[in-house]
Amino acid sequence: NPVLLNTPVPGTWNSGGIGSVPGGHAIWDGENYRIYFYGRGPSPNYFASIGVFISPNLESGWEEYAENPVLERDALGWDVNGVTAPYVIKDGDIYKMWYTAADNDFDVHIGYAESEDGYNWDRRAEPVLSPILDSSWEGRWVARPSVYKENDSTYMMWYNATSAETSWQIGFARSIDGVIWERVQDEPVLTIEAGWASGFNSLPKVMRTAGGFTMWFSGSTSNVFADPAKLGTAISPDGINWRLDRLYNPVMQVGVAGSWNETAVAAVGIFPDDDGYTMLYLGGDSDWESVSFGIAHYNPTI
Repeated sequence: NPVLLNTPVPGTWNSGGIGSVPGGHAIWDGENYRIYFYGRGPSPNYFASIGVFISPNLESGWEEYAENPVLERDALGWDVNGVTAPYVIKDGDIYKMWYTAADNDFDVHIGYAESEDGYNWDRRAEPVLSPILDSSWEGRWVARPSVYKENDSTYMMWYNATSAETSWQIGFARSIDGVIWERVQDEPVLTIEAGWASGFNSLPKVMRTAGGFTMWFSGSTSNVFADPAKLGTAISPDGINWRLDRLYNPVMQVGVAGSWNETAVAAVGIFPDDDGYTMLYLGGDSDWESVSFGIAHYNPTI
């Protein structure tokens, strides 16, 4: 590790470091693995945009898509201040992306786009999930979606949210079409509590597993510079009521000082294998300037 060292390249879409809303997603498209991630650049504005890295193997062979970025801000649209934190699924012959973006007031929403090839995207003109202004926990930003399609009429989304009073927590919404979403309750489904993730719960990745759902999320007692973000897990029978792994959490620690992942680790893609799961994860360096990617093997502990 890392299997992909994502070093910012001056003058490109990916030149400006990580920024404040990191996140990405890896999928298998039937022929290759793809990492959808974001970069900031070029100068002087360093707007965030979304690009793709491709490989036939998780362990090696990663190459940047030659026409990156594949989704940029719309200078005349609601996502004028950049697009980031994509989550992509392949639904039949259509790729569907939910992404995070900031409007003119720097309020952060979740948007939606579709593509026939995963490279050329048509976005919806308005956000599909927005902050609730009078909410005590999601009144400022909603971001970093993780989406699961249960069947042709049920989509499930876990997302991050924050307000002026609280740090990142995780909410849940349902949809019949992936576009019109309904929150299922007024409170988070995974809240901040005492312990290793008492500062925030962030960057959820959720998949259907035996008996329900498993969530991987990142957490810290403070911020990533005071206390690097580690990786934890939780399980749920319904996607709403979650039980944390209190024996083994956090299940992944950050790297040693000076390493590529010393500031944070977060799940990007989880792929079943013979012994559990192979996870592609991101790591942040000490300056919060570069995110690179590694792989790890995970055996369920709850």
